[in-house]
Amino acid sequence: MDTTSKLKNKYVNFTEGLVIAAVPIAAYFLAYLYERGYCEFYNIPFMYIDISLINIASTFIAVISTYALFVYFFSELIQPFLDSIHRSIKWSIIKIFLVIFALVGFSIVFNWSLPTSITIILSTLGLLIFLEFIFPLLTQTKTPGYINKIEAQKEIDFKHDSVIDKFIIKYGLLFFTIVYVFYLLSIATYFAGGANARFKTMHLVPTNESNIVYLRKYGDFLISSKFDRSTNMLLNEFVAENMEGKSLKTEQLGQLVPFQKKPNN
Repeated sequence: MDTTSKLKNKYVNFTEGLVIAAVPIAAYFLAYLYERGYCEFYNIPFMYIDISLINIASTFIAVISTYALFVYFFSELIQPFLDSIHRSIKWSIIKIFLVIFALVGFSIVFNWSLPTSITIILSTLGLLIFLEFIFPLLTQTKTPGYINKIEAQKEIDFKHDSVIDKFIIKYGLLFFTIVYVFYLLSIATYFAGGANARFKTMHLVPTNESNIVYLRKYGDFLISSKFDRSTNMLLNEFVAENMEGKSLKTEQLGQLVPFQKKPNN
């Protein structure tokens, strides 16, 4: 498919009104995904997700700053390497990276054990390497040259217009790029929320009770749960407690473990 010719005069008109409306919606959505990832790890009911202006602003600033740093380091360190290899191999490497990135994120948010994470990630990595770099050797035996074999296989894979092709043709490459980047930022934000919960070691606790921990703020309330200090496992007894008049302190408890999930060694 000659995508370039089909993309001519295809675009979404980005008016000032559209941009002004889209930015706060996108910021709210990213803040929600961060909070959802955080709650997902601890098994906190989603009804306790509280999105304030501070949440929205801090999440949006953090996401944009992280994205800017990523773009900078990518252009300085990774892009020169990618530019030195053939485009077919380059896109295969990027595809593999995105899949592995997603699996690492899910392993954090859903608290997979280390053996499970390694098994799933390495198995997926092996399968992708086989499909991208070895499978063409088996199917394109009559095509000379390794790069030519990979390109011939990709031509077969993309012989028909995909959903992405049709999306680009209808709305334009720029709009697709914006949507795709926002999609990646959404996934990264969700994973960041889970990572914050998983690797958090300092926690808010009451001064007069040893088996209660406060996990998050919900309006004027704190969401608490009982936990087992010997294993740091939460007991899934979530309660919204009024903060007024409570004596609180921060304590180095270490990483808390969601209910019914064994602590990772």
